[in-house]
Amino acid sequence: MARYLRAKVWTGEQALTWARLNGNPQQAVETAVAMLRMSTADARPELWAEALELGGSIGDADNKVLGIAAFAGDLPPYLQMRALELIKAEKHEGSRRGGLAAFIGKPGISPRILEEALEVARNFERDDLRSEALAAIGSVLNEPEQTRAFQSAIDLLHQGLQKPVWQDLWRQPRFIRWLPLSMISDLIADPRFEQVRDSSTLEYVERKTKSDPLEAFARLKDAGSYIPDDLLERLAEALAGAQRFDDALFCLKSSANLVVEQKARAIGRFLPVCPPHLQDEAIGLLKDVRPEDRVACLRELARAPSVSKNLVRQVADASLTEHNENEVRVAMARFLAPEEREALVHVLASDKRWSSRPFADLAPHLPIEMVRFGLDAANAAASRDGYIALLVRLADLGHQQEAINRAGAATSSYYQKELFEVLAANVSEDAIGAIATSIRPNDISERLDLAKIALLPSLPDSEARQTFGKLHHEFSVLAALVDQVSSAELVHVYPLILEEMRKNMTDTGSIERELPRTVALLSRALKRLPCAPVIQKAVVELSSKQFEPALKLDLLLGLAESCDDAAYVRVALQGALALAKAEADLTAYLNIGMRVAAAHPACLNGILEEIDDPEALAPFLALSSATLDAPTRQRALERVAAIAEPWPRLQALRSLWRYLDEEEQRFVAVRERAKPEWLEDDQLFVWLMTMLSSPTLEDIAGREIARARRFQAMPVREKIATACWIADITAGYREYFDPAFAAITSLEPDEQIVAISRMAPWLTAEQIRSAYETLDMLEGKDLTPTIAELVNRSLHLEDGRLALNGLNRIEDRYTRSGVITEVADLLPVEVLEMIAFSARDDGFMGGLASGTLVELAFRAVGLIRDDLALTFLDIKGNNSSSSDRPIEEVYRRASPSSYSVLLARSRQIWSGERASMLASLLEIAPTGERMSLFREVIENLPDAIVSSRVRILKINAPEFEAFSDDDVVDMWTKTLHRCASKSRQDVLSLSEGFAPILIARFGPSIASELMDAFSVGARGRWP
Repeated sequence: MARYLRAKVWTGEQALTWARLNGNPQQAVETAVAMLRMSTADARPELWAEALELGGSIGDADNKVLGIAAFAGDLPPYLQMRALELIKAEKHEGSRRGGLAAFIGKPGISPRILEEALEVARNFERDDLRSEALAAIGSVLNEPEQTRAFQSAIDLLHQGLQKPVWQDLWRQPRFIRWLPLSMISDLIADPRFEQVRDSSTLEYVERKTKSDPLEAFARLKDAGSYIPDDLLERLAEALAGAQRFDDALFCLKSSANLVVEQKARAIGRFLPVCPPHLQDEAIGLLKDVRPEDRVACLRELARAPSVSKNLVRQVADASLTEHNENEVRVAMARFLAPEEREALVHVLASDKRWSSRPFADLAPHLPIEMVRFGLDAANAAASRDGYIALLVRLADLGHQQEAINRAGAATSSYYQKELFEVLAANVSEDAIGAIATSIRPNDISERLDLAKIALLPSLPDSEARQTFGKLHHEFSVLAALVDQVSSAELVHVYPLILEEMRKNMTDTGSIERELPRTVALLSRALKRLPCAPVIQKAVVELSSKQFEPALKLDLLLGLAESCDDAAYVRVALQGALALAKAEADLTAYLNIGMRVAAAHPACLNGILEEIDDPEALAPFLALSSATLDAPTRQRALERVAAIAEPWPRLQALRSLWRYLDEEEQRFVAVRERAKPEWLEDDQLFVWLMTMLSSPTLEDIAGREIARARRFQAMPVREKIATACWIADITAGYREYFDPAFAAITSLEPDEQIVAISRMAPWLTAEQIRSAYETLDMLEGKDLTPTIAELVNRSLHLEDGRLALNGLNRIEDRYTRSGVITEVADLLPVEVLEMIAFSARDDGFMGGLASGTLVELAFRAVGLIRDDLALTFLDIKGNNSSSSDRPIEEVYRRASPSSYSVLLARSRQIWSGERASMLASLLEIAPTGERMSLFREVIENLPDAIVSSRVRILKINAPEFEAFSDDDVVDMWTKTLHRCASKSRQDVLSLSEGFAPILIARFGPSIASELMDAFSVGARGRWP
């Protein structure tokens, strides 16, 4: 943007207009500030104030405060105070601290503002953040205020180290980086701060590395056992510059190789300056680096201006493997003859390795002929990195317009934008204007198609057929057709979806990313209009292609689930069963049983007859037994009874047992009790007799037999497995379970963890406490999955405090967030309150992920605690992730009594989300306010993100029924006028959403009129 302004491609007013219309506040701020800095004549105070308010509207907390701080030094004093107020208002203290430190670091901040900033620093609640803020501001104060601020930070450190619970937090105090070296030296010498001596020494060494590397190296021995690799490598470079080559080599040897490529680069920088007698030893350090990473050393070495060719070849020999010959030769490109470089280009082109690192290294050494040859080859190979490197080389050789023309010819608008962005940094100011006029506007074809689809049901037949024939076939267009066209027209969409499926199966990436959503779309269409030939073709296509069997099975079962007609279901299921048989995958039968039992229980009998592998019956019945009808269950029992091997038969019986009536159980008991193989295996005997221990079968099994002859004599692992198996089939039978749990401590640590996880579903509260004590004794083990199981069990026992006890044992906040998210639907109010209290005060539950906080809000609102839900959303603040559930769903589930509070909050939210949030309140709005609220939703619609506009209008279309024709037209024209100042994409998205509403109100002729308008508006390409 700054280059556009310097080249006078844009005036300051144009840049400011673009910033005002930009939906991304962060981009808008950067543009406005670039304009104001470049165009001093336009830099009026009110424009700086506008940029400041734009900065305050940035959603992300860190980006907001850092964005404001970035131009604080450009502001007049009264606006600097406003900038400080915006930073001070940030709720998240970590972000506030970062913004404050960046703010005071800018030149031009007035002394009065620094006094106010010091007061802001004193008001931080967390001591560690307060100390860092005080030290940061102290670094720019004059004496004696500077020393006072530094001393206050040091006093906070001393207090923190006195509290055992906070010692880990203070072990690496971040405020030290702001202290002068004399104070750091005093900290190192002061016995009160022994716990932070290592981190203080590292900071001292870091600071001295450039200015006095000898002193830094002397202090290194006092820095403790952990010294960061990058510090050692920077110190090695500084020592080499001071002619202390032996010490530099020592630092490189001491590097722990955590980032092996980084170490290789450090060796490459050291070799050109080290004496010849040390070169062999330095090259020998590469033996600790993986062969594929040694090329990094060669690249670094080859860049040195006066390095000898022999030394480069010596390192090349040490780096060479059978897989990286071309990479090694490219790294030496500077030393190759022209004909060798040309040959290398041809080799790389034939191998289609344009996107790899070698070509990026080779491009700067090529003449113009080879650059053009490479660009042609790279373009044909749909390359990225190679093409960019060659394009930059073309511009560097003086052919800037040719480079711009090639970038403009890129087929992808996203790729074209990337190419122009790279070129802008590598062309003259005169060529910037050519780039600006070459940038192709976004293609509107997809959005235009979506708008036309909204009109299809109301167009005359001939016009509808003509429009349908001209549609593009992107996935979003196909999805819109499936959802909006009539059933009669849907038959014409099926061939397009099947063709999209075939395209998706051409490469691994498309199979993993695109194929599942295309099959899901086909399933959605089949729900609306079953079609036997279509499902048969889909099954044949999926079955015949070679890709991951598990994914293939998932897609086939998805098709089966989507159909309502039993005949179609059988077609998909036969494909799934054939796959399961071919792969001999017992897990596949488990999935088949589970998903078909849920969607089509009537089809289970047919599947049962298809399964001829005895071992496959058990997993199939495991999740389908509950839904079997009486005849199918009887047939299943007969099939199971005929299995010869005891283990597969027992597993299948286990799945069926609890669903058998008394007569069927007696049938099993009589047959099984008479089999001699049970008496030969103690474990089999225990499991069988436990299954037969029902009081109604005492005359067959005998209670004394059912108690298992030798259970106590079993090895502990078998005892635990047996007890868990018994508990599973008897819903918690404890006679064997409790003794087995008591024996856990005799196992090895890893086996204890596995046993606790396996037994977790049946543990009592007291046993969970005992399990925690056992786990506390284990060191260096990943206990999180096991603790998560115990937390889940605690919540099923409705013991919230016990669940919280487990959560508090998970130290990593990201992992803790994940566990809380998984169990959020089970958390009682008391646990929600404790989590909220701790997270709000930045306690142990501080730093929960945004998605976790949203899930907690969902749980709270489900428990009629809207106040608690809002607390979680306040803690979340502006942080968000694409995987988070929409917050508007929390508002939609709230009670009517919260309407006024939620309305006020919705009005203050970012404009892009405001319409969605307001619309979520329509159901709980008082009757007298509903119409005015809906008007407000429509007024905010042009600011909403494109994808949500259509959704809001479709969901809330019935709301228009309360308005007159004139009101509907007024809302349509006003929102259209506001969108018209943006882009055609915005106009089309609004038209797509309003079209069904206007057609329903004013008749189908509106569809043809809108289609005419689209034809006019879509001519050519707009800027």
